[in-house]
Amino acid sequence: MIINVKIWIQIFILDTNERLVFMGFRIITLYTVNTPYEDEVSGWEKSVSDLDLPYFIYQEKSRDSWGRNAQLKALCIKKAFDQFPKDNIVWVDIDARIYKYPNFFDEVKTDISCNIFSDNIDTNQLCSGTIFFRNIDRVKFFVDKWIKLNAKQVTKYGDQDNLHTILKEAMSNKEITWYCLPQSYVKIFDRKSHQAADNIIVHYQASRRYKKKI
Repeated sequence: MIINVKIWIQIFILDTNERLVFMGFRIITLYTVNTPYEDEVSGWEKSVSDLDLPYFIYQEKSRDSWGRNAQLKALCIKKAFDQFPKDNIVWVDIDARIYKYPNFFDEVKTDISCNIFSDNIDTNQLCSGTIFFRNIDRVKFFVDKWIKLNAKQVTKYGDQDNLHTILKEAMSNKEITWYCLPQSYVKIFDRKSHQAADNIIVHYQASRRYKKKI
């Protein structure tokens, strides 16, 4: 896998006081109890366990709106940092399915990896269905900032607009490193623009069916 040289340089600069440590990864997700998302749990869990991947499923009480429930994601990621201190954390939405071993999460060198359409962090939409987080202090601080912004506002896409805002700010200030997650790890099942030769993780967009029921 080819890593952008500028990103490597940034890693070495950022790691003066915090060395890059290669750890395993743990996949996490959440569902809200007494909502239709409970129906997604068994399919998600089977797809992960069939590949013998380490995982954890959080369950949370519904906040009675789809947008507020989506913002629970950041809180669960924060919990996972402390609950699994030896693991990097990979978030995968509960309505997704993992079909092949995700080698990328063993290889990625940056602090955070998520997909942004066309790899343009400034102008295109961030996809928050699959996200890699390195379990180190500066990433924990980044997630804390995400949580604080979520508390102030709910946007159209629940959590990912706020994540995009924080990510652009952190990249501009050289606070963290980011690499664009391959599209095969965030394939939207019916989007023609999301064509990848070898889809690893497919998202089935349960929000289209459930958003108005919460």
